[in-house]
Amino acid sequence: MYFKMSIAAQLGAVLLLLWLHYSSVSCQAVPAKPVKVYDYSNGPYGPANWGNFPGWEKCKTGSQQSPINVTRDVVVRIPLDVAYKWEPVASDIYNDGHTPTVEVLVKNAGVVTISGVKYELVDFHFHTPSEHRILGQSFSMEQHLVHKSADGKIAVIALFYNLGPLASKFLAQFFDKLPPYTPPYVRTPINIQLPLLQHNSYYRYDGSLTTPPCDEGVVWIVLDQISSLSSDQLQKLKASKPEDNARPLQARNGRKVTYSTK
Repeated sequence: MYFKMSIAAQLGAVLLLLWLHYSSVSCQAVPAKPVKVYDYSNGPYGPANWGNFPGWEKCKTGSQQSPINVTRDVVVRIPLDVAYKWEPVASDIYNDGHTPTVEVLVKNAGVVTISGVKYELVDFHFHTPSEHRILGQSFSMEQHLVHKSADGKIAVIALFYNLGPLASKFLAQFFDKLPPYTPPYVRTPINIQLPLLQHNSYYRYDGSLTTPPCDEGVVWIVLDQISSLSSDQLQKLKASKPEDNARPLQARNGRKVTYSTK
């Protein structure tokens, strides 16, 4: 009899402790986790509200945000120092839930040098329609070629595409392999020849990432180059994204855009 009562007492104690634990938990405020999901809607996770989430405040308070409408405020003649490998380079293609991204795995496959600082190509992705505008004109698609320096600074080359009669040979290398935007997010190895950059004329300004956390200090090189893509290629890209993914234009806040031409 004593042994049975001990078991009952022990079970009662366990149940009491569990009740006290869950009661106390239910009365405590659970810390909110930072939101990692964003979209391009007019809703609570859209661009107008990105800056309301912890760690993304720059999206609302930053004074050098991107994208912008680029203009020819200052005209100079400074050739763009960029060198991309001609031969195909090993890469991975994946979808981050917003857009297909190609990560370049070969060191020094693409290098741009700006004001003496060397930036190495790390990946590229796409936005539809274009995020930047040139003299008020938008385009069907914008490709962002993201480069990083040895100390982590970022420089992005923006390349525009418009619908045309001819398909892009560059995009044709992998647009039949665009991964879906739904999980699981799988990385697929590919070999790819990097785009041919006609860098005789370009715009340069100081801006930010165009997606959260909207960090500033990004050097933007916006090429005055419009490439062509076919309707089929544009539709394939759109099918690999949940929605159009262009952040609205941001205030210039007195920033000057430098236009360099031959």
